[in-house]
Amino acid sequence: MRAQHKKLFELVSNLICACIHGYDTEKLHETLNFLVNYTVQHFTDEEALQIEFKYPEYDKHKKLHEDFKVTVGGLVKVFKDNGSSVELSNNVNKIVVRWLVNHIYYI
Repeated sequence: MRAQHKKLFELVSNLICACIHGYDTEKLHETLNFLVNYTVQHFTDEEALQIEFKYPEYDKHKKLHEDFKVTVGGLVKVFKDNGSSVELSNNVNKIVVRWLVNHIYYI
């Protein structure tokens, strides 16, 4: 899990840099899609471990995952509607990074 968490932070960092530096729309789209797919895979792996080891707060944790998927989906929609922007970068920084830090701390 630690390697996956590290990779998630790298992805978010890359996305923020892409937004700040105004990289082309295709690059941002690829980065966001990769973030979405990787997050889904990570959550699937983490939830499987939680089930295997009978994690007592599994249902609550799974809900956090589902909520995060919705949040990332909203960021993707903003990107598709508006493209790259400083606002998107700020939202990724505020929303996604804070969520990831709290998520890792929580488990």
